[in-house]
Amino acid sequence: MRNRRDAVILDASIRHDHMKLILRCIAFMLFALTCVLAVRADDAASDAAASEARTLKERLGDKASDEQRVDNCKVPPERRGAKARPDACAR
Repeated sequence: MRNRRDAVILDASIRHDHMKLILRCIAFMLFALTCVLAVRADDAASDAAASEARTLKERLGDKASDEQRVDNCKVPPERRGAKARPDACAR
């Protein structure tokens, strides 16, 4: 009877050790995945910031992209867009 009980205890101990190892592996994989995703998000943010190197005046007061402008006065021809507006300046 004693040998059987010792075998059951040993078997449970081995299963417990295997479960701890599996949980540690899963925790490590989740940590690695989190690190990779954080690095990719930082890279994407820096790429977006690098592609938009405009001044504050260009970002806030871009006459060429203003939907409320009534004519193409002082807007370069390559930036006038598809909407038809008069080319002559009223002032």
